[in-house]
Amino acid sequence: MPATSLATAPGAGRNAPTGLRMAGSGPGVRTARRRGSLAACAVVAGLALSLAAGPAHAVEGGASFFLLGGKLPLSGVVPGPGVYFQNDMYFYSGDLGGSVELPIGGQIIANVEGFVFFEAPTILTVLPHEILGGRVGFGLTVPSGYSDVQASLNQFEIEDDVFTIGDPIPAAMIGWDSGNFHWSLTGTLNVPIGDYQEGGIAQIALHRWAGDISAGLTWLDPATGWELSGLAGVTFNGENLTTDYNSGNEFHAEAGVIKHFNPAFSLGLLGYYNHQISPDSGSRLGAFEGEVGAIGGMAEYNFAVSGHPVTARAKYFHEVHAVNRLQGDAVFLTLATPLWVPGHAAPDQAEPLK
Repeated sequence: MPATSLATAPGAGRNAPTGLRMAGSGPGVRTARRRGSLAACAVVAGLALSLAAGPAHAVEGGASFFLLGGKLPLSGVVPGPGVYFQNDMYFYSGDLGGSVELPIGGQIIANVEGFVFFEAPTILTVLPHEILGGRVGFGLTVPSGYSDVQASLNQFEIEDDVFTIGDPIPAAMIGWDSGNFHWSLTGTLNVPIGDYQEGGIAQIALHRWAGDISAGLTWLDPATGWELSGLAGVTFNGENLTTDYNSGNEFHAEAGVIKHFNPAFSLGLLGYYNHQISPDSGSRLGAFEGEVGAIGGMAEYNFAVSGHPVTARAKYFHEVHAVNRLQGDAVFLTLATPLWVPGHAAPDQAEPLK
């Protein structure tokens, strides 16, 4: 397998890992631009998923705000200036075994089995001018989808499902680079104006204010194509005023080892962990805290449609440990593409970084 090297992306910072090029291939401007845009899509594919609320991993209703595993790969990278679009599809199926109870919709349910599917279209804009030496971006995600929950309530079997729109999620991020290292800070906010089903046990909207602050780091070796990425953060949860339930705060972390074999294809080994660092309050369950851990993998393919770059990615996670949470399997399917990238590199700027 020949070595790989980075290609400069249009509008990106000097050291931003925005394209992979096989060593020995021609440094033509068209190739460098296309591959730079493809890799920028790959970055956005990780960024935008972190903006979507996930219905499977903690607190009231088993619904964490931060979607675990969503920021992998390239966790520490903010792409070059431009406007990007992405659509993420998320599937989760899990259960809460034994006699463990779960608070949701103002009720306490047990023997929970749940399935959820949602789409999370995202628009991300990265500014053309640096702030504090870093690239700054702003995003907006509006998830919508389907949830089905079966459970026991007061010794009766119940089932509820819903197809609706979730809470909108604005985000802001800033990223820096130094050699093979790339790091970023991201803040997201859940705005509780989605379609919350009062009294229902199947939900898409969280119906509470929540914010998350996360720091990501990526080491990417352009000579070999190896990438190490990780991210850690804290989610601050507010109160659901409809159910008078106050969800506790959470710590989350995820990491991955990824091999970029060529500009088109990558494989990786991934994992995530979530631990509640303050208890819930507002139900007879008392100090309801939990944690979850998972391992998984990913495959990514970059291609072009009528000369327009597209990134496609699939990720799978199997949860191997859970306390006071649903435990199951998650699948991510992602498509991302740039809508607009200002100013392409001149021919003498399109050479790969050494």
